[in-house]
Amino acid sequence: MYRLKLLLLLFLILSVSCTNKEKEELFERPDWLKGTLYEQLKNDPNHQIYTDALELTGYANKLERTGSYTLFAPTDDAFTTFLASYGGNIENVPEDILKGIVEYSIVNFPLTRDLLTAYSEWGYWNKTVHKSFKKKTYYIRPNYLEDDKMVINQWKYLPIYTSEYFNTIGIAGNEAVTYQFLFPETQWDKGGFSSNVYDANFITIENPAENGLYYGIDKVILPLNNIAQQLETDSRSSSMISLLSRFKEFIYSESATVSAASPDKLYIKTYSGSRAVELSAPVSDIDVDINEENINSSYSEQAAMYAAHTIFSPSNAKLELHLAKYDGQPSRPALRHLINNHIIKNSIQYPLHLTKPGSPHKYLFDQGLVLDKEVVSNGLVYYIDDLLEPNVFKGVTAPILFKSKFSKFMFALEKIDQTLQLSDGVSEYYLCAFDNAKLTSMGIEYDESTDTFTKNGIRWAVTTNTKATSKDSVRTFIERHIAKGPLRGGFAKTLAGEFLEIDLNNNLLKSEGVTITFSEKSAAENGTGYTFTMNNKLPIQKDNMLYLQSNYAKFYNILIRAGITTLYDEYTAFIIPDSKIIYGTAPFDMLNTNGTINTSVPNAQIRLLEIVNNHVVTQTLFTGDATVYGAVKTKSGKTITFNGNTINDSAGTVNIDPIKRNISKRTGVVLHLIDKILIPN
Repeated sequence: MYRLKLLLLLFLILSVSCTNKEKEELFERPDWLKGTLYEQLKNDPNHQIYTDALELTGYANKLERTGSYTLFAPTDDAFTTFLASYGGNIENVPEDILKGIVEYSIVNFPLTRDLLTAYSEWGYWNKTVHKSFKKKTYYIRPNYLEDDKMVINQWKYLPIYTSEYFNTIGIAGNEAVTYQFLFPETQWDKGGFSSNVYDANFITIENPAENGLYYGIDKVILPLNNIAQQLETDSRSSSMISLLSRFKEFIYSESATVSAASPDKLYIKTYSGSRAVELSAPVSDIDVDINEENINSSYSEQAAMYAAHTIFSPSNAKLELHLAKYDGQPSRPALRHLINNHIIKNSIQYPLHLTKPGSPHKYLFDQGLVLDKEVVSNGLVYYIDDLLEPNVFKGVTAPILFKSKFSKFMFALEKIDQTLQLSDGVSEYYLCAFDNAKLTSMGIEYDESTDTFTKNGIRWAVTTNTKATSKDSVRTFIERHIAKGPLRGGFAKTLAGEFLEIDLNNNLLKSEGVTITFSEKSAAENGTGYTFTMNNKLPIQKDNMLYLQSNYAKFYNILIRAGITTLYDEYTAFIIPDSKIIYGTAPFDMLNTNGTINTSVPNAQIRLLEIVNNHVVTQTLFTGDATVYGAVKTKSGKTITFNGNTINDSAGTVNIDPIKRNISKRTGVVLHLIDKILIPN
């Protein structure tokens, strides 16, 4: 028994010994496994200076541990060229510059060549969609003091270009001309890998390491400016950045201050110019924030990899010529429209995009206008010897934007989103504008800080609607003073649905029987209408049915008895005078003598409706509008001939009253008083 136990014990010892040996062999480092990124670079004869840079900046230690990186490592030849400005010694390079070079060369994930521009969202890769032409690096510009605020920055992105990316954006076959338009001193695909990183070529690709990959590149790449930094540091854009500075803001970040345990309050710098909007969240004056690195950050941190902005910076001389048109300091809304017209949102627009047939930006790439360009970390900056003046400065809104006396009225147009609507460059408008003094005399004031209009000291709102804001009343007021042409017999319809008579020769406006003069008349530069400086506001027109009820009781009655409770937009009605409507006699024998329907008469209401419909046309006919003269059909299908002063029908000539004609009412109906009844066919 003792021997048996001893043999069993020896067997167990041998078994455990064999198991431990197998485990050791299982977890031994394979001979084929490469070292860490730092070890691989240390042993690479082409990257000794880059290795020195890693050591001097403390990144050697980080890259010797675990992780998941791709490095774009400059070769020794590249560094030798760069260090010529520093006496050929890397230790002469300032610490912040050297650290920037190293951090800007490092991105997350081991990116093989086929993933360099592959679409990425939250780290998931799609090799079939190559939109990701930028990669997030480890470089963040250090905090700095500006306007007594400690400003924090965001991660910088490094542009990468591949043939797959160019194919995705529609430039297949034009890679070289596109790339060398952006980087004229760098050859496209010199390394034969169908890819470049910023203005550098790849020397080697996909060098494997235990914790990632590294690529050899033939230039040292310094962290790029973003659009804001580029404009701030280039004297050619000094006028442009001075305008943008009107929209510069510093937003306090409590979370960043707390997480960094900062003794100073930390601020985010923006150039978007957020403004208050009544009873709603603030919105930006400028369409994009030129200081934003992580574009579309609300969607995904990875979104910046495939998004960018393009800005066209006018020459100082051309911009100063435009600014000379203002009679004082340009308003924020005026500058907002000007600046936004120089920005293309969301994606870089390459020359082959902008010069393709039908492109609205084709003329920008006349080489006599494009002075220079810079690829930046969040897009592209073009320096142009031109100014892209939007239609708001050429149409009926121009006087409002150029003349400071219209500042309150300008904000009213902005508040109801009409400035751009009035400036499409095609439609004809007649804008009735009020200067600040006139609005003040009406008790109307505007507080820019709260974006609020008041009238007689209280919020200008519809008092019967508890949910109404001042925007409702402003819209109602402004839309009654904007008429859209072309003129029809001297009339144009306001956005409120009322026809307004405009006498351009005598500087008169007529509405609801009231004549109003205007003191100034400015023709739109692009021929799309006129701006009038108003001496008084236009009256509110009466509803057409209420007007008829008050002035033509019998005609109103037959409309109601025929089942018509309103006359619709863009209708013309020929009013039968009360003297011609005799109840109980032909052709009104379907009515009793008191004007009610005679129920004993067969189809009485239908017969009455036929008469009424003979006097209604479903289009507007102004007596001075020769374009509508001729045969027209009434609602009943009867053909009549409209001649302006007269109407011809089967009964002969019917005259239109020389005074009571072209009567315009609130619902867009035109009324004419005639002297006879239009007889049905």
